Amino acid sequence: MAMTAAQSEFVADHDEAKFPVSSFKRNAVAVPDTVTAPAAKRHCARVARHDQRGSCNAALMSLDGAMRADCRRRLYVHPIAWTPHHLELLGVHFHKAKPLRRQRMGDAQAGSDAKDEQARTAGFPWDVEDSLRAIECMVGWGQDLQRIAMAALLRSFGLSRVGNWGRIEMQFRGETVCRLEVQGVWTAKTGGRMMISTNFDAISEARHKWVHGGKGRGGQNYGAGLVVRRKKEKALQPIRAYRDPYICSLLIALAQAHRKLAPDAPCWKVLLLAVPGVGAQQLYCYQGWVPAALLRRLDEPSATVACLDVAIRISTISLATPRNAARRVWESEERSGIQEEVAVRLLVEFTRYVLQCCLEQPSAAQLEVWPRIERWSSTAAIGSASSSGQDDGGIASFQRLPAGWIIDNALLASFEV
Repeated sequence: MAMTAAQSEFVADHDEAKFPVSSFKRNAVAVPDTVTAPAAKRHCARVARHDQRGSCNAALMSLDGAMRADCRRRLYVHPIAWTPHHLELLGVHFHKAKPLRRQRMGDAQAGSDAKDEQARTAGFPWDVEDSLRAIECMVGWGQDLQRIAMAALLRSFGLSRVGNWGRIEMQFRGETVCRLEVQGVWTAKTGGRMMISTNFDAISEARHKWVHGGKGRGGQNYGAGLVVRRKKEKALQPIRAYRDPYICSLLIALAQAHRKLAPDAPCWKVLLLAVPGVGAQQLYCYQGWVPAALLRRLDEPSATVACLDVAIRISTISLATPRNAARRVWESEERSGIQEEVAVRLLVEFTRYVLQCCLEQPSAAQLEVWPRIERWSSTAAIGSASSSGQDDGGIASFQRLPAGWIIDNALLASFEV
């Protein structure tokens, strides 16, 4: 599914890359007499091929089988050329976190301004001069200064850069097949968790470099070849930069790096911070859990491995208030290593898997149990007093009636840590 051979730079073009010989690349879907068949039969043949390319069918096949069934597409490419279809085959999707309500945002902003002096007195880790100056430098500047500012911010939190400068290895079939460009791979001094920092403009430049090649094509920037490469680059550019499939490949590579430190873990939490580029007004924070089953699908593409969908949560961090932005970044990094979150996630995934396999559906109604890993907040008024609560995840039981889905067990939905 994934990538080109390991090189110090991206290859000039996919056509010039040397891939291992694969026996399945020319095996098309068997459709007899498609040329001489009548229109109705040809339509059924096209529908059959489309059904085999569906995400549900792909999830039941090995990666080799999925590529064999969809042999007309070029799926075995460098991750910089991944499309949303690659994410469908892997069962990975983005989930945009809902922003705070407008009134709550106003309250939070007012509270942040009112407690600035209190935060400085308390000496919180994010309230230091280096981190605040780094946040200010990210606004309105180019990617080079933003890269330096992000490095200064993360170093002020006690993180250090690890691995190859600006690259992270990605593995396929148990071997390192490429090195993906990033702006930094970071780890805490205590070890055990890592994160990635990158820039949307840097990703676009890497894609441009991959499509158009390096110095070897310096004299070929004219004619039909240039037109074709421009069309190819335009087709690979995501509609929304913050949903770039390349970001998912970075998180998968980060999970593979985590696996080297904890090979027996059932899943690994990944974190990535991205700056939009010139004129940035906010940061994008990507968080998710990559199960071992997904990495096994990449290690053994010929094996059929059952794997649940992987949701990558996207949240934004406004840079309007440097102190609040620094606090949000610090909290995101700190929460990536909380063991209670690991326990909740494992419980949710285990319960979901067992219920999907073993739960008997009632004859009169349909019952489902859904995992909930995002943070929920609620406030209740009892007489003249109000009470608020918050939890980081749990399990909710819902029952389907003719009127729609209703919550079936309120106690089960409240699982606090």
